[in-house]
Amino acid sequence: MKDACITSGKNSLTHLGSEIVRFGANDIRVWAIIFNNLAYTSPIVKWYVQNIDFDITYKIEDIVTMLGESHSISTRENAVASLKETFKTSPIGVELGVGVCEMKGKVVKKVVRTAWKEPEPLVILYS
Repeated sequence: MKDACITSGKNSLTHLGSEIVRFGANDIRVWAIIFNNLAYTSPIVKWYVQNIDFDITYKIEDIVTMLGESHSISTRENAVASLKETFKTSPIGVELGVGVCEMKGKVVKKVVRTAWKEPEPLVILYS
C-alpha cells in the first residue's frame, strides 16, 4: 500500500489513505485510485500501462519477453506473477479492465487489457 500512497513509514495511513478508507474496499473508486497511483510509482505497473495495448490478448510468456533483457528472467517472471495475482484477486483486473485473465485451471495463461466500462468522474479528475 506504500507504493499506492495509501500508507507511509510504519504503515500509518497517509491523508489519501484516510480519505479512501471512508469509501471501503468494495468501492471501485478505491481500486481505481490505487491503480492510478501504482501507474506512477511502481515500475512494473508503469511499464504495463505504457506497453500493453488495449484489446490485444497477450500470452504471459510474451509479456515476460517484452520486459526485455535488462533484468534476469526470474526478476521478470516475478514481476509478471505479481501483476497476474493483482489482476486475478482484485477488482483492478476485471472491473477496471486492466488485466482480464484467461485461465487454464487455476493458472493465468493470457491477459487482455480492456477499457474501464463505467469510468468514475472523480477518479478521472484525481488522475
